[in-house]
Amino acid sequence: MQNIKIKNLITIFKYFIFFLLISSKSLALETEEIKDIDKWREKIATLDWQNTDAKEFMSPVESTGGSIKIDSSEMFLIGSDVNQYSYWTWGDPDKSLMLIKSGPDTIYFDYNGNGYVSIEDWKNVDTNAMLKELNDNAKAILQERKAKNLNYVTNVSWVHKPQLDRTKNMVYYAYKIEWGDGAISLESLSLVLGRKGYTTITFVTSYDENLSLPAASKRNKNKASTFIYDQEEMYSNYKTGDKVAAVGIGALLATTLGVKAIKPGLLVGLMVLLKKFWFILLLPFIAIGKIFSGKSSNSREMQSSESEEYDSQRTEKSGVELMEEEARKKKKKKSKKKRK
Repeated sequence: MQNIKIKNLITIFKYFIFFLLISSKSLALETEEIKDIDKWREKIATLDWQNTDAKEFMSPVESTGGSIKIDSSEMFLIGSDVNQYSYWTWGDPDKSLMLIKSGPDTIYFDYNGNGYVSIEDWKNVDTNAMLKELNDNAKAILQERKAKNLNYVTNVSWVHKPQLDRTKNMVYYAYKIEWGDGAISLESLSLVLGRKGYTTITFVTSYDENLSLPAASKRNKNKASTFIYDQEEMYSNYKTGDKVAAVGIGALLATTLGVKAIKPGLLVGLMVLLKKFWFILLLPFIAIGKIFSGKSSNSREMQSSESEEYDSQRTEKSGVELMEEEARKKKKKKSKKKRK
């Protein structure tokens, strides 16, 4: 009996130490957005960037049960460093598992382990109807945005229609967003199905007039295709008795796009469309090379361009930033009502 008590105390002590480690790590995060570009560069350079020695290898993506190919020109962050990067960059948390800087692309990884996703409902997917709903949602709030002198979406169009790759068990799509101020943005997303859930790979690509959207989309799809599950986690290794997700791939696709469950006129409709990467969509890509200049002998410049105009305007709020703030306020109001 005495031995059992001692073992229980040791177990409790271990959990306590683990909790303290997690808490101290969370408390160590700085949650203020850094608006001074020079200070921002200094702080970002202190993060634990991986692959500063420019190698090519397969890197595990924590919690997904899979790995992604890292090219020699790419660097990446994992764990709490992704969250810290997000706080310093736009003042919000980001619990993505990995962030890769790859030329003009910023790539984010997330995982949902709620079970095996069936592909049986793919035959019911209507990509034309989904695109129409995206544009209808944008039009529903267009006048409201204009009246408030805020930026707004004028058109959404497919660059790569959602397609199910049955060989890789992956759905990939890319769409172009046209804005009222003349800006254009491209967002590409891949859903890679596994035995116990799915991995979401989101690409946010900085746009300039020389960018070929089809070429960028093809590049992103090829990159997503390098993500591979470990043998036991592969979709094809599903066994009777494994947990099955509540929704199929068609419903999952609709959810990532923000359609089918959105009432016209609600601001949140467009927020789902923009996802959590709204900040990057309208801003030029920041050269990682300049961030790391002078940091160490292993640092190198990545192939990307930097906008001087961004340096001078970064502290100003964009229309999309204001939209995000407004969406958060509505979300808070709803949560308060539910608690009451």
